[in-house]
Amino acid sequence: MQASGLLRTVQGAFARGAGRLTQWPAASAFGLLGLLFGAYLYTNSYNSLYYDAGGYWHYAGRFWSSGQFRFQSFDSILRGYLFPLLLSPLTRIASGWGVEPIALTRAVGLGTAAALFGVVAPGLWQALSAHPARPVSLGRRLVFGLLGFGFWRGYFNFPLTDFPALLLLLGGLWMLVRSGAASLLLLAGLAVAAAANLRPVYLAAGLCLWPHGSGAATGTASWARGLAFRVGVGLVMAPQLLINQVHFGINSPLVPL
Repeated sequence: MQASGLLRTVQGAFARGAGRLTQWPAASAFGLLGLLFGAYLYTNSYNSLYYDAGGYWHYAGRFWSSGQFRFQSFDSILRGYLFPLLLSPLTRIASGWGVEPIALTRAVGLGTAAALFGVVAPGLWQALSAHPARPVSLGRRLVFGLLGFGFWRGYFNFPLTDFPALLLLLGGLWMLVRSGAASLLLLAGLAVAAAANLRPVYLAAGLCLWPHGSGAATGTASWARGLAFRVGVGLVMAPQLLINQVHFGINSPLVPL
């Protein structure tokens, strides 16, 4: 009797825990997929940053090449400034605390994977579906995340721009389609421009989104939303324009090559 009572207690606790997880599918998927990717990333045999991954780490260190942070020290004609800028604090942690760079980039990778497969891509799917008020279930999010894990798990060890740029692009589109609020359009402009800076191939997608973000209808509210989207784009593009002018004599806010 005691054993059966203990079993019922365990089953009840498990059912309550599962119920709580399914009530918050996005947060639960983020946490569970983060654990899955983290368990793999911190136990595999990779120990160095190879090829392009090492290049991005080097570019991130350029911001500190003078001994202190200086934005205009970044001078790559091949890469946008934003991803190395986001990595630049990690280069200081690695050098100052003696941490292996890949230990830090793995943390970035598992966060990117969990957000992309567990939250943003399913959220965009939900917003574009016939029933946008019905959230994508936790099970479907986990299946999608497991597919991503199966195909690309090794990628997330390294500081590369493919999936972070995709995360930003999908996130920007999600904000565009889910609400017309000026604040979300500002964030959408930031995200779409950031994706184009990380991966210039996404510039074409950004241009396709521009009419939606600019607001075709008339009226003060529509004008404010269009302005918010443009301001978001401009905030990300302006630093690249400055770098291009200072180092290459190019008056363009786009990555030169």
